[in-house]
Amino acid sequence: QIVGEAEADAKVGKISYNSPLGRALIGRQVDDEVEVTVPSGDKYYLVQKIEFI
Repeated sequence: QIVGEAEADAKVGKISYNSPLGRALIGRQVDDEVEVTVPSGDKYYLVQKIEFI
């Protein structure tokens, strides 16, 4: 779930819209592949579902 900075808690699956992963996911569609560069290296994700809650 992408949330505001004050609500972010990665342990429960809430990431900030301002984090590298959050920024990379905004505007994506289902089946998009996303590459994110983080301090530990490059990570690759596949968007499987989009849900507005």
